[in-house]
Amino acid sequence: HTHTHTLKLSLSFIRMHT
Repeated sequence: HTHTHTLKLSLSFIRMHT
């Protein structure tokens, strides 16, 4: 279980959506 991965994915998503 890696929380960092989810965080990075979320960041990538937001960055792409922004």
